[in-house]
Amino acid sequence: MNFNVFLLRKKLDPENVHNLNKRAIIYYVLRDYDKALLDIDKVIQLDISNILVYYYKQEVISMACF
Repeated sequence: MNFNVFLLRKKLDPENVHNLNKRAIIYYVLRDYDKALLDIDKVIQLDISNILVYYYKQEVISMACF
């Protein structure tokens, strides 16, 4: 799926946890760790029971330190 689709989806539904997760992963792959963390933190605000997002956050933080 095209990254621009996720940007458009955020405009249409900015609190969609699934889209935010996917976009955070894309930012992570692109090494844009600040943007990845912003999306991850938003997911945590919206769904604190989403255990996987805490793993993603740790991965992003560990890579951002290098």
